[in-house]
Amino acid sequence: MKAEELFLIEVAKIHRYWVKTATQVLTDESADLFAFENEDGIRQLQAAIKSANCQEQVESFIDQISAGVVHSILAGLDGSGSLKEISGVSLVDVDGQPLVTYLHELWPDHYMNQTSSS
Repeated sequence: MKAEELFLIEVAKIHRYWVKTATQVLTDESADLFAFENEDGIRQLQAAIKSANCQEQVESFIDQISAGVVHSILAGLDGSGSLKEISGVSLVDVDGQPLVTYLHELWPDHYMNQTSSS
């Protein structure tokens, strides 16, 4: 398997973990909030989500937003925006071979594969 493929598989796993974690924090009133600064605010959101019975919509929203953030980060690594002018970021595999410079174009397939296999 190519380094790009392995990298994006790992990114997809991380994405899936954080979608699950964020969803749990916002929808499970027994969730431990020790790592969060605004416990009162989170508890208010939990109550509102429970009252509106929109747990699935919350998970879908978190999933889509975080997938967009991942795509934007990959595009930045690929050299879009201001990074395009400085070209200061290069990802290489353990053998020093550069990864493709269009990772953000490969992300949607990994995102779709992870959501269909969840």
